[in-house]
Amino acid sequence: MRIRNLKRSAVALIFVLAFVGAPMIALAQVNIDVWDQQPDNPTGMGKFIVQLQQEFDQTHPNIKVNHSTWPAGDWQQAIATQIASKSGATIIRGVLNSSIAVGFGIKGYLLDLAPYVNAWDDWKTVYATAKSDVTQAKTTHVYSIPDAIDVVLLAYRADMAKAAGLDTTKGPQTWEDLRTWAKKLTDRSKNRAGYSILASSGSDWWFEYYVWQAGGDLTSVNDKGQITLNFTSKPVQDAIKLYRDMYYVDKSTQTNPMTGFTPILNDWYQDRLGMTLFYPTWIPWQVPNGLKMDKVQLAMQPKGPKGSATAFSMQTNGIASWVSKEQADASFEYIKWMQGKANMIRQLQYAQDNDIIWLAIPAFEDIDFSKYLTIVPQQWVKPIIDSVKTARPEYAGKGPLSKYVENAVNQSLMAPANATPAQILAIWKGWQDQAYLEYLNQFNDSMK
Repeated sequence: MRIRNLKRSAVALIFVLAFVGAPMIALAQVNIDVWDQQPDNPTGMGKFIVQLQQEFDQTHPNIKVNHSTWPAGDWQQAIATQIASKSGATIIRGVLNSSIAVGFGIKGYLLDLAPYVNAWDDWKTVYATAKSDVTQAKTTHVYSIPDAIDVVLLAYRADMAKAAGLDTTKGPQTWEDLRTWAKKLTDRSKNRAGYSILASSGSDWWFEYYVWQAGGDLTSVNDKGQITLNFTSKPVQDAIKLYRDMYYVDKSTQTNPMTGFTPILNDWYQDRLGMTLFYPTWIPWQVPNGLKMDKVQLAMQPKGPKGSATAFSMQTNGIASWVSKEQADASFEYIKWMQGKANMIRQLQYAQDNDIIWLAIPAFEDIDFSKYLTIVPQQWVKPIIDSVKTARPEYAGKGPLSKYVENAVNQSLMAPANATPAQILAIWKGWQDQAYLEYLNQFNDSMK
């Protein structure tokens, strides 16, 4: 192991020296600001990120990078305020999901990066789904660069499933399977729910997956970037019916439908939950909290009526629209360095060599991510890789529209058990109308 690591260190040194001696794009001395400051004493992958930042400084002496922390509170509003005042970060890094980035680009907050990516060789092997997610619909405008893909899978306790007589070699394949599994995994004598649903803060992020599984989406976008709400569509109503059936009919979810995200995770750690949605990137902080990796199996999300079984979110990085041409050029050089294929491979190798659980999946389809998954149970590898290949972004308008979806989910679950479909539909129509009145009409007018 020591010899192998020394060899890899030598290769890494040669790699860096090659960059030092390589011809650089002629750029005037320029300052850029990036939201990627690491702690004073970084640990784990933070150490490697700092190493990459230092190497960039050494290999690009004409670019001065000022690292700062992400803004506290409403960072979306912080971005809008900073860009309007032509100040703050030149690179909006690590906090944008793809749908928000495209929305910001359409509003003029982010630079169109198409001229840059079209001249970047690494762009050719970015997953097609990731490319489309950062590109404005029916245009060639690219408003951000994929950083890491984070797939959402179904996790279940294999030991509990086996004890319940379920086939642990594969998870639930359909909604019917999901309901069956959840009922069999529920054991109130052990204070254990079979499945978790989220209806409190952040519930739009959780709920949208079921709408996709039912064959729809919470919103639609036209070629101008204008958004239409689909709250009253059949897929949305099918998805909320699944929630209500599992809670009121099957009684297989947590007893309090308003249980927050953190309590759900606590139940998962402490053997009080049989199945839940799961991001592989949660592992580094879930294991110290009690996650039992050897007892957990992963599967792709189940298919609903006419829908997809896959879902993901993706962090992306954009360049503020107010920057000078020189700053834009320098900013893209930094993005290429931090997110390019070569350094993404080094990042994965660093994690493997140092026994760090790191499951942020590079957006490049020609990186064999599976060979860096040796630290996790091998039965996890296939569902993770399969989910990446068929992933999709979060719904358009997420952020400003989140509270309307969250309120509709909340009120639908709190409605009496005997509430009719028409009554549930009325709840969603009410919040849809309010979203148009308070936000979306004005937004769509600005896109004309």
